[in-house]
Amino acid sequence: MAEVKYQYQSFWFSADSSQLSKHQVSVYNENNFLNLSDFDVNWSLLKNGVAIDEGTISASVPPLSKGTIDIPFSVPETCLSGDEFILDISVTANKAVRTIVKGDIVAYAQIPLSSSGIPVKYDHGSGSISVKDSGSGYTVSGDNFKFNISKNNGLIENYVYNGETLIQNGPAPNFYRGLVENDGGNARNGAFDAKWEKAAEKINVRSIDVDDSGTQKKITSHLTLPNAGDTAVDMTYTVSPDGSVKVDISVDATQSGLGNFIRVGSIMKLPEGAEDVTWYGNGPVETFNDRKTNGRQGIWCNTVSSMFYPYMKADDTGNLTDVKWISVKDSSKKNSVLISAEGNVEASALHFTPSDFNSADHVYKLRPRSETMLSVDYGSMGTGSATCGQDTLDKYRLPSNKVYNWSYTILPAASSADSEQLTNMAARLRSDGTVVQDKSNNKLVVPINGGAQLKSTSSGNALVNSVPIPSCSKLENAVSGKNSFTVEANIVPTGNPQFNMFIGKGDHSFAMRTENGSLDFFIYAGGEWRALYCKISTTDGWIGSKHQVAGIYDGENNMLRVYCDGKMIGEKETGTAAGVEPSAYPVTIGSCPETMRGSQAEFYEIRIYSKALTESELASQNTSSPAYAPDSKYVQLWLDFDDLAEGVLTGDINADSKVNIADLLLLQKYLLNDTSFTSAQLIAADMDLDGHVNGFDMVLLRQTLLEKEL
Repeated sequence: MAEVKYQYQSFWFSADSSQLSKHQVSVYNENNFLNLSDFDVNWSLLKNGVAIDEGTISASVPPLSKGTIDIPFSVPETCLSGDEFILDISVTANKAVRTIVKGDIVAYAQIPLSSSGIPVKYDHGSGSISVKDSGSGYTVSGDNFKFNISKNNGLIENYVYNGETLIQNGPAPNFYRGLVENDGGNARNGAFDAKWEKAAEKINVRSIDVDDSGTQKKITSHLTLPNAGDTAVDMTYTVSPDGSVKVDISVDATQSGLGNFIRVGSIMKLPEGAEDVTWYGNGPVETFNDRKTNGRQGIWCNTVSSMFYPYMKADDTGNLTDVKWISVKDSSKKNSVLISAEGNVEASALHFTPSDFNSADHVYKLRPRSETMLSVDYGSMGTGSATCGQDTLDKYRLPSNKVYNWSYTILPAASSADSEQLTNMAARLRSDGTVVQDKSNNKLVVPINGGAQLKSTSSGNALVNSVPIPSCSKLENAVSGKNSFTVEANIVPTGNPQFNMFIGKGDHSFAMRTENGSLDFFIYAGGEWRALYCKISTTDGWIGSKHQVAGIYDGENNMLRVYCDGKMIGEKETGTAAGVEPSAYPVTIGSCPETMRGSQAEFYEIRIYSKALTESELASQNTSSPAYAPDSKYVQLWLDFDDLAEGVLTGDINADSKVNIADLLLLQKYLLNDTSFTSAQLIAADMDLDGHVNGFDMVLLRQTLLEKEL
């Protein structure tokens, strides 16, 4: 019903980057008789799900018309690269009318905001870690934690932190859910393969690799699933001295012979008493990937028991989408579990397993477990309408012909920590990593975090997966409207998916990609897609070789052009004098930020020019004498993934790679108003991660220095 209610609302909000830079938002009033001025418009600025500013405005947008409203929000200048900002808008009744109570929300929207934050070095501790072969498994222990990795199944058992058991077992591979009402029709129509239900009941361990070099220890379990055509599952655990465990999961069923998944995920068992659930993601009710337009990003709280909804049949329930982190707390313990995702995951916390739901046809037959089953998933298939209509659409399915990878970190967190402390902790972890320095005059700092990784190759560093480019009005204006532009990428394709996304700004702006046997460049202009498809081989001689690809929009002549390895391979008139539609999505490498289609490629250099380059100019850009050097006025983005810098170290205020008395004295001067701090210094000085620098941070820094001396 939440999805239906959202779709039936009568006010719709949107904004592109140009509007947001002026603090403006477009509104369409779908009502036949009511003006927007008949309601209050409440707004709040969310930082990592927490409101940091808010207000109420009154604006007039007549019935059946479009208008623009001004909202006085301001994104903080000092922020982390992992901080996320959202403009949250609610239309509420300013008086009671019939069944509507004053204050009722009649429409809402959320608009993501771009920010350019500073990366940090997450403090994973400095103690020692022991990995010992116990015969039946590997015992991993640190100063305040201990757990086992079983040789029988390659999975974690009995994770204990400061004497308290936080996880009994798992995460374990999981490929099924409690079937929802529509899944009967989905199964009959082949939307998923029911054989995945028994896939993880038997796990064979091919090998377990242990890398105990360095401060962090890495253990990788190589598994196969004989019940699922020997599907390969790799579970990699990176253990840090603070007790955190980064879990990287890879699932390859491409040779299994099985059909589509219904879920690609993992599940772990938490002890009895783990009951209080808090998450940052879509809420406040359950959502699925084809039923989530109603979801509002925020921090939501519930109980495990209440996450179960008693449908008429024993259906899957409590699924959460676009989750950044989830915490399950036992209030009687000093410590609890926090799961921080790389990117977004699906999650749920229930007193039931998928088999519990599927073993009972009606709710009264279910018997809740005392333990909590916490799922952290790549995703699950949409619900569709196959009870009496169409089965789940292809874009909401999980085909078995691709490899799935997802990552998250298991963090011990104090049970006394509130939601703001938890979200700050997760944001700091998201901000952990290196950055790439943009060589253009825009001098952007591009964080390599989330699911993105740098790969060292014989040709230098390469980016793998997806990275959004921080907000920059000059760059965004260059790739919208009638402005001519060129996007160029030096890549090595590593696969040939249906859509291999190289760079773009959303499906309704522009993108460059390959399909099977085609290199494509398209823009969205005049209300239609204007696309140029150029036939090439995307297999032989393509995969594994380095290529220069470029898409050009010539706004002056209304032309599209595509180049490969310095040669033009196609051009086409756009068929319209309209320019490229602006988009609120960021320019993104390696995926479409609107459709979330990804890439199978290594990216070495990315460049964007505010000019339609000629063939000779483009060919020169990979030489020692490019037609347009990085400092050219036409260069809006120049990324070379060999140009890296490290994140800010907490406490290292003077940026000398050490935390010592000099930093303490500098902080003292700042608090006495004897000096000013840069954004990076403010982040380094924020010892308690609360977004402020004050005397509490000085106390914590002094305590840190005293502990180092002991």
